[in-house]
Amino acid sequence: MITRLKVEVTDTAFPKTMEIPVRGRVILGRSDHDSPSQSPDIDFVACNAISNGVSRSHAAIDPQANGEFMLYDLGSRNGTRLNGVQLDPHQPYVVKDGDEIYIGRLKMTIYFE
Repeated sequence: MITRLKVEVTDTAFPKTMEIPVRGRVILGRSDHDSPSQSPDIDFVACNAISNGVSRSHAAIDPQANGEFMLYDLGSRNGTRLNGVQLDPHQPYVVKDGDEIYIGRLKMTIYFE
């Protein structure tokens, strides 16, 4: 069973790897000092999130009972792409180990461990 999500941001002046345990929906986005109670599970503020077009609650990854993971764009202003395909807002897309995701202009690779 997959218990950790690892995200590697690669196309920034500040490459970063982040890992978190998966216990349910994981929100990808950026924190906002005006609304600290609404921080995402994976915060890309250290990766120039604002200038890369990352919304506060940009995308989500949901574990499914069958072991798959679904990626959703949460209606972000600058969109989400999965392996080069633009996602429709609020629609589920299967995401797999090693897939490339763009949230706004921020490129990352996702791994499940």
